[in-house]
Amino acid sequence: MSLEHGKDIKNESKWFYVLSGSFQVQTINMLDLNNRQSIFLKSNENIVLNIEPGNYNGFLALEE
Repeated sequence: MSLEHGKDIKNESKWFYVLSGSFQVQTINMLDLNNRQSIFLKSNENIVLNIEPGNYNGFLALEE
């Protein structure tokens, strides 16, 4: 499965870091749609989140 920009989403990894505020990241494994995770990140935690290849993901800002 390829995207129009030539990226293969099965091999794509992503990194998330919160500069200010907080947000929620949700992931779903592409091979097991029941394998879901919800992660909350805050800027004061100084954490870098790695979404490994093979996962759908979405995020929601919890503050403006």
